Amino acid sequence: MAWNLDHLDWPDFACDGAVIAPWRRGFSASQTLLSGIETRHLSTEAIKTSEIEGELLNRDSVQASIKYNPGLETPDRKGKPAEQGIAKMMTSRR
Repeated sequence: MAWNLDHLDWPDFACDGAVIAPWRRGFSASQTLLSGIETRHLSTEAIKTSEIEGELLNRDSVQASIKYNPGLETPDRKGKPAEQGIAKMMTSRR
């Protein structure tokens, strides 16, 4: 395989979107799945960590705050300050 700069049309590449569309859809679906798994894992860890400290958090609010922190999506609502704080802590090491 040649380096990009060795191609004759460097740096003006042309791409047929129809050819790569299936790979883009597959990648997008995989990324969405992994993001959901990561959000569930981080929220479970955040809730367990908070329970050890004697604080009970709302799972939906924690998940919304986790999604909001890295800019994955903008939720309709954010959680309480405690839920936002634990979400920020959990996502700061991503």
